[in-house]
Amino acid sequence: MGENNPIGNHATRSYRLSVLALAGMALLLCLYCLDGGIGMDEHECLVAEPAREMLESGDWMIPRFAGMVRLRKTPLPYWTVAAISAIGGEVTTWTARLPSALSGAATVLVICWLGSMLFGRRAGLVCGFVMATSLATLFYSHDAAADMQLTFWCSLCYALFYRALVALRAEGGSNASASGQPCPGESGRPPAPARWWFYAFYAAFGAAMLAKGPMPGPVVALPLLVYLAIFLQ
Repeated sequence: MGENNPIGNHATRSYRLSVLALAGMALLLCLYCLDGGIGMDEHECLVAEPAREMLESGDWMIPRFAGMVRLRKTPLPYWTVAAISAIGGEVTTWTARLPSALSGAATVLVICWLGSMLFGRRAGLVCGFVMATSLATLFYSHDAAADMQLTFWCSLCYALFYRALVALRAEGGSNASASGQPCPGESGRPPAPARWWFYAFYAAFGAAMLAKGPMPGPVVALPLLVYLAIFLQ
């Protein structure tokens, strides 16, 4: 029926084109003058230098700063900068900030997706536009520190968790219990579609911990535990 609905097809095409335009705008804003302005500050150097030493030594397991082992921070920012810089063979201001820029643009799309699921496509596009043009996004997407990567992974956690709940409710709609709650599978686990969304959530949460642990604990895990305690009794 959807194939014979020109209005629905037009709306879908318009939404997809709008998302592409939003993605292009986000990339343009996040990549614009990435290596311009002042040089890297102290916090950026604390990411760029361990990445440089990873490239030189070939040891990607133990981060080092000025030859000294640095285990105070989680390694994902070092790995992403080193991986991108490995293409050109050296760490530069541009390659050090590129992971943050890409994370900023990706966060815009995640916020658009989450907003669309919660409030509809038009609201999702507005959410994405607000995120793309916010001062925090523009600033931290041009900063080599871990904050923008952390923001992306935490935002993705929320989007995936909500998508898993949607799949769980949809799967349980025809198999609801007497209380109206969705029934899990015979094994006590969520149905297959929802289970894969939960697996993706766990992976995103793990990446968030690698980006800047233990911040995802109070930022993601604690609010979701409160939500589950209140609404899924």
